[in-house]
Amino acid sequence: MRMMECSKMYYDLTKGRIGKCLILFALPMIAGNLLQQFYNIADTLIVGRVLGKNALAAVGSAYTLMTFLTSVFLGLSMGSGALFSIYKGKGSDRELRLSVVHAFGLIMGVTVLLNVLVYLFTDPILWFLRVPEEVYDGMKTYLLVIFAGLVATSLYNFFSCLLRALGNSTVPLVFLAVSAVLNIGLDDESGGYLMTKYLLECGYEHIQVCAGRDNGVDHFRYMGAQRAAKEFAGKKQKVQFTALGMNYAKRKESYAWLIQRKKPKTALFFLSDLYALEAISFFSSRGVKIPEEIGIAGYDNISYAEFSVPRLTTISQNVEQKASLAVEILMERINGVEKERENQIELPVTLIPRKSVQPQDEN
Repeated sequence: MRMMECSKMYYDLTKGRIGKCLILFALPMIAGNLLQQFYNIADTLIVGRVLGKNALAAVGSAYTLMTFLTSVFLGLSMGSGALFSIYKGKGSDRELRLSVVHAFGLIMGVTVLLNVLVYLFTDPILWFLRVPEEVYDGMKTYLLVIFAGLVATSLYNFFSCLLRALGNSTVPLVFLAVSAVLNIGLDDESGGYLMTKYLLECGYEHIQVCAGRDNGVDHFRYMGAQRAAKEFAGKKQKVQFTALGMNYAKRKESYAWLIQRKKPKTALFFLSDLYALEAISFFSSRGVKIPEEIGIAGYDNISYAEFSVPRLTTISQNVEQKASLAVEILMERINGVEKERENQIELPVTLIPRKSVQPQDEN
């Protein structure tokens, strides 16, 4: 691509008057940094107002660790960007291509290695950081989700630094802006509906829908469960909600209470696989047989769900399709292609029946 001195998206700072191009080049970077700060403010408001002080403390405690991890591959990307700029300014296209390939391989290798290490040593890291007990579980849950996005974060930083090194500071801003405006959701209400319908069809008469609290996506999942109950529940079948609490001590009390109130043909539908797997471990340690005495189902289809004992019946979310659609829409915006789309795009979910739920006798 031949760059003009100050084209719409690419700026050649080696030609002409540098002042105007430098300002135009810097403006998208300033806007991007402001947009990222808005993300942080929004996260703080949502977590603090909706989930409470312990959840806010957990997210805040995780911030330092995440900053450390992201600074590793961000620093590598910025250092590589300086080399890319040198080769671009010299007109050495062959060296530029080779440096991009080598830098990409190095940075992705470091990112994957860090990702594996933090997953393997999450508990020792939290112990080393002296995380208080009341926020320990919330911080661990938050980190396990955030760690899943380390590779994507690394990819964004690498290509942002590459594009800026080539004189394009606009496309990285477009990435941030689209992620802020675009809302691609997963059909949480249908997921709750599908699982509850399945449990009712299996013959369970007492279905407890379990979550930390009835808010956020859990609220939509419970709404789906209620809709299924209205459409399919028989005279003896009941669907109720149980708030487990937001820390492990509270959840242990809830699990013990659920065991005490356990009736024949009872199923527990956890609106998170993490809670479902936690409950399986708790019940099994107290001699409760799953699914013979109680059925357990989850939501999210995380990787551990397939390897639990018994294997967890759950709802699968097509995260890959979500990512693919986000990239497709992003490229449309970059290329100026206008397509009519809903502001809220919901992708379908899938029921994954496994061994933690079984059909009940009709007696």
